[in-house]
Amino acid sequence: MGYVGVINGSLLAFDWEKGSLLWEFQTAFARENKLQVLNPDRTLNQANLLPNEFFDQNAFGLERIFSVGSIMSTPLVSGGLVYISSTDGNVYAIE
Repeated sequence: MGYVGVINGSLLAFDWEKGSLLWEFQTAFARENKLQVLNPDRTLNQANLLPNEFFDQNAFGLERIFSVGSIMSTPLVSGGLVYISSTDGNVYAIE
């Protein structure tokens, strides 16, 4: 199994042997699509993803039962938990 953080704000779990997606954890940023990174069919919106000008935008929100900041780091897997650090300064464990 492998875990991947995606630019749209999602955390994905894959079965590498079968090549299949096991689950997707969507942050509030992924669900709201604030930067319109995704088209309605969930494909990447190239025009908004690679604009002609540089901009900086803070995206906050990861919601399950609680809200946290964006996931900007590689997840760590240990003991059946996925650990993520967040831009709000905390570390969270997802079961």
